[in-house]
Amino acid sequence: MGAPGRVETRALLFAAALLVVAPWTLRNWVVFRAFVPVSTAGALNLFQGNARLTRPEVYEQYWAVRGPIERYRFARQAGLEAVRERQPLWILEKLREQVPSFWEADSQALVHVVRGAYGEVRPAVAIAAWVVMLLPYFLVLALSVAGIAALPLTRASVLLVGFLLFYVLLHVATHGYARYRLPVVPVLFLVGGHAWAAWRRHPRPVLTPARRATAAVVAIVLALSLFPSLRWWFTDPWMDRAGRTEAEGEP
Repeated sequence: MGAPGRVETRALLFAAALLVVAPWTLRNWVVFRAFVPVSTAGALNLFQGNARLTRPEVYEQYWAVRGPIERYRFARQAGLEAVRERQPLWILEKLREQVPSFWEADSQALVHVVRGAYGEVRPAVAIAAWVVMLLPYFLVLALSVAGIAALPLTRASVLLVGFLLFYVLLHVATHGYARYRLPVVPVLFLVGGHAWAAWRRHPRPVLTPARRATAAVVAIVLALSLFPSLRWWFTDPWMDRAGRTEAEGEP
């Protein structure tokens, strides 16, 4: 594709992003008379994810402020102040706290099973739900590691991996929960699909030491991230408790 084609592609991408974001920004201006690109929730997440306060304490301070925009500005300022107070170790602390939560072996469906949203569940059914929800996730992660090792260094791959890293860092700065990774799961599909295709071809990809090291680092980070949640699944008697919380009226 020549230079004019690249310009047109960039213009289309920018226009598509603008068409998604602009209506929300305009709506917020009309309703609140304030510039809020999409949502006021981001500021609260920044505050809650960085303040050395309990969740109830954060919400108590947040809801004590009158008005949605006033609360948005308060939470944004309080969140930024909390980040400054935690320097210079803030990023290391947040990586340790949020990366395992982001990549943890969990699913919102399993959360509902454990909390009783589907009623009391027999252990065999709970195990089946665990297998159905998490084994495909483990497979995708494994293929993604193999894909990273063989991924060609192109603008497309840099864009995809760059978006993945940027998105993860956003949730490192705020909250990293399993459900928040859903928007970047398609990136894992693409990288894993590349691995599936590349490693079945002949000749197979030639791995340089740098590629091997990169794949090893990614594998170690993912393994360390999965370990706490896997330990919980295999040591906590969650199957015996699944579905009883709601039935017994526990909070």
